[in-house]
Amino acid sequence: MQLFAIVSSALLILPVLAAPFDFSAPSDTTTLLKPGTIQQHIASAAAGTRTWLSYCQNMNFGGNCAEQYPNLGVCYNVARILNNAITSYSVVNGCCAFYDGEGCTNKLFVAFNRKDTNINAQNNDRISTYRCNSDCNGL
Repeated sequence: MQLFAIVSSALLILPVLAAPFDFSAPSDTTTLLKPGTIQQHIASAAAGTRTWLSYCQNMNFGGNCAEQYPNLGVCYNVARILNNAITSYSVVNGCCAFYDGEGCTNKLFVAFNRKDTNINAQNNDRISTYRCNSDCNGL
C-alpha cells in the first residue's frame, strides 16, 4: 500500500517538473534554474569572461529564472514560461538589449554589465526577445 502511494505521488509530480522546460526556439543554450540558486550563478558568471544573462519572473531574482551564455549578435526568445513575465535580470561581461517584439523588434532598453532586481513599470512583464554583445554597439 505504501509503494502505491509513493508511485502515485511521483506520477503527480512529473508533469509539474516537465512543464518549465518548454522553450521557444532558438534557446538551445538556455537553462532554467532551480529556485534560490540565481545568486550562485551570478557570482560564477562574474568570475568568467563570456557574456552571461539571467532573468527571473519576480523581483529580487525570485520565481522562475533562466540563464544563458548567448551567442553574440543572435536574437533569442526568452524561455516560454517567462515570456512577458520578467521582472529582474542580470547581464555580466557584456551588453544585452531587451525587446517586446518577435525577432528583436521594438527595443525596450539596453543593459551593460548591470542587474536590476525590479524592472520599472514601463518595461516590467514586457520582454519577449533579447540580443547580447560584448559591448552595446549594434544593439
